[in-house]
Amino acid sequence: MAPLGGAAALLPPPDEDPAPGEQRVGLGPADLRPGGGCHYTGCASDADCAVANTVGGTGTCEPVGAGWDLCVASCATPADCASKSGVTAFDADNYACEGGHCRYEGCNTDGECSGSFQDATYACNQALAYPICMKRCGGPADCTSPTASSLYDASHYACDAGFCRYTGCRSAGECASTGLAGYLCVAP
Repeated sequence: MAPLGGAAALLPPPDEDPAPGEQRVGLGPADLRPGGGCHYTGCASDADCAVANTVGGTGTCEPVGAGWDLCVASCATPADCASKSGVTAFDADNYACEGGHCRYEGCNTDGECSGSFQDATYACNQALAYPICMKRCGGPADCTSPTASSLYDASHYACDAGFCRYTGCRSAGECASTGLAGYLCVAP
């Protein structure tokens, strides 16, 4: 997954309340970048986290100090946080269990990333507050896939320091084309 940033943002800003019945889904807090990109606006209750918890077990909706709450998996050890599908970039050695909640610490090696994404172009890069798997590139065209929607074509990427960076949406129509409720294109 490329880090996000650039010209515009998907989803309303975190200081905006969701509309009645609106479900907001997206990426984690580390993907929140100044200047735009996909913005995760959080969970509303622990019930939201029962669906969002991809590692199994239980999760709670916790404040993260960024103006919104985040679904956090509960744990006793890092093994409780690990992907149940055996994806190596998300196994026990990539997590800490602090205060009974899982905290992702990032990838450890390029091999974890290329194996997890089944693509040799993925590598472990120090792009955010912790290392994440990112796709390597020589230009924006290397960042897309043949099945990508127009919202994720080469015109929506930059290749910075050899890694893909998503530059954001350009119109409300692009976001509407995803079919996902709660996504809006918001200029930074």
